[in-house]
Amino acid sequence: MATESSAERRIGLDRRKKQIPVQIDRRENFNRREVRDEVDSNVEAKLPDIKAYISKECPLGPIRTDDITEPSIIRQLFDKENRIHRQLMSKPSYIVGRKGAGKTAFMRSIFLDSQYRIVVELRTYEAFSQVMESVEILSKRFVFVEAVADIWEMFVWTAIFHQISNSSDFSGNPKIMFIHRYLSDLVKGNFNAISSEQVAVIAASTLRSRCEGKVNTVSDCLNCMEFGSVSFEQAREVAKEILTSSNTRAVVLMDSLEDLDVAANSVRHSLQGLFKCLGRFHDPARPCEVRFCFPMELWYYLSDYSTNTLKDFEHSLIMQWHAGELMQIAAHRLKLYYTLHHADFIEKEKLYKLDPDDRRDARKIFDSVFPRVVENSLNNEEDTAAYILRHTQLLPRQFFLYLNKIFEANRRLGGANTSVCTRAIKEGIKSVEDKVTTEILNAYKYVYPKAKDACKKALPELPFCFSSGDMHRVFNRHARKVFPGDFEDFREMLVEVGAVGRVKNTTDRYVIGEFVYTATQKLAVSADDKLCIHPAFCKTFGSKLPELGGRVVYPYGTDIDGNDYRN
Repeated sequence: MATESSAERRIGLDRRKKQIPVQIDRRENFNRREVRDEVDSNVEAKLPDIKAYISKECPLGPIRTDDITEPSIIRQLFDKENRIHRQLMSKPSYIVGRKGAGKTAFMRSIFLDSQYRIVVELRTYEAFSQVMESVEILSKRFVFVEAVADIWEMFVWTAIFHQISNSSDFSGNPKIMFIHRYLSDLVKGNFNAISSEQVAVIAASTLRSRCEGKVNTVSDCLNCMEFGSVSFEQAREVAKEILTSSNTRAVVLMDSLEDLDVAANSVRHSLQGLFKCLGRFHDPARPCEVRFCFPMELWYYLSDYSTNTLKDFEHSLIMQWHAGELMQIAAHRLKLYYTLHHADFIEKEKLYKLDPDDRRDARKIFDSVFPRVVENSLNNEEDTAAYILRHTQLLPRQFFLYLNKIFEANRRLGGANTSVCTRAIKEGIKSVEDKVTTEILNAYKYVYPKAKDACKKALPELPFCFSSGDMHRVFNRHARKVFPGDFEDFREMLVEVGAVGRVKNTTDRYVIGEFVYTATQKLAVSADDKLCIHPAFCKTFGSKLPELGGRVVYPYGTDIDGNDYRN
């Protein structure tokens, strides 16, 4: 049995413990060593908590963190050493990213920021849709989008009222009674027994029933929000005063848009007002903000609803990942896993000396477990990290899913989690490629409901690389029956979902393809462009293999040490 001192060394309680990838709030003007010193005394207490998430069966941890509410766990799983987090410091109103990019994780990282003592989450689609339905019904009576924005603001503030009323920080403030009275009259009972989401839904349904047939102006709406002795306007002014006087900021998190049917014209009015409303909350003079998760898959469609796109979406964070950043996050989690479950491996490989925030060290951590090269389906050797990453759309969820499945395959083949064989890498990727592409296509289910059917018909008839004319012939012969549009629509769909990209150039080993997820806007292709199929879609849908020794597709941006395509 290890002695106490050696056990302490292994979990990093000496000078080397400062390398353990425990993520904490790096306040402004703190350097990394000072921040890590701050948590040294808590490392022992924190490490056991994370074992439920970083386990032998799941070394990279959960691929989704939406339901994790414990701040200490969020802190350890959330990585701040990336460009996206630095952009988050500008307090964007919109966090825009593809499914699996980590939008919710970044939005909910607000819980790690001590300046926000009032955090309201409107997460469930059911609650969001009920509020939206009420706004849509009411908005049809108004000509100006500003009036619809006023209605949305009522619901946002009502949720803030509820959170303020439940916070012990303000219990001594005599003016809190005004908010208590307003909420009691609204819910007709004990408002503490329900959530902020439920309060917003009650406000929406109450306002809708009260306004029916008698609302012609926003003033009429405000009158309908009077439930007793305290008016909505009075409650809002009191809430502002309470927040301002206590130097407290409130933030409302909204994350329910992925399941919105953009084809339904019934949401247009309410979304126009919502976009206008969110723009108002980016006023530094206000003691509250709103953060809204916006799926990139719907960005080009829903943003068209805005009446002033430049102004409404001025404060947006577009989430695009660099391959090197994904490697750093993976290295953080791998090092944490080995610290928890294989302390002897940490000592043997000297991993305690490596900092996952340093890209070269992150790669060393990865290489300590994975073989340097792997042979692909064309019998060519590839860098292992590049091989795995080129089967993703540079999304954390996909990368972690592949890595966890590779470890699972490795154990099934009799290996240990400290040494992965090449066969496990190929089998692990193969086992979940279908799941990855299905999730990608499902994210477009309201935009392109027939996308998967079209891929099944067309992609098996195409090689890895082809011309627009080749695709046109395949469309006419195979895909036209299942796709409700012309060829240009079909090609645009395959490009937009990331199944097809544009060939940039070729090397001795690869065809370098540019795909939409590394573009800053829609990826436009012309009839003269050479096209290629994304590696994950090639395998899933059985595209025609080149001859042995030929070239595979390497998506642009996959190089860990390459230039940052976002520049």
